[in-house]
Amino acid sequence: MEEEKIKIVDRGWNILLQASNHCSVLINLHLNGIYLYQFLQAKKETLLSERRTKDAIFGDVLVLQK
Repeated sequence: MEEEKIKIVDRGWNILLQASNHCSVLINLHLNGIYLYQFLQAKKETLLSERRTKDAIFGDVLVLQK
């Protein structure tokens, strides 16, 4: 089972999701909770994290299990 880690990085008014496969997604700060949830749902992967997606903050590392 493959795991992918995504780190949330503060970039001013945007949030950079840095994935371990070197793909990055910039999302607007105001859309954080909603967009992050939709982003993970669209990947159809299970989120494994100490925090729930909507409570994720900068610096958290989200682990996705494919």
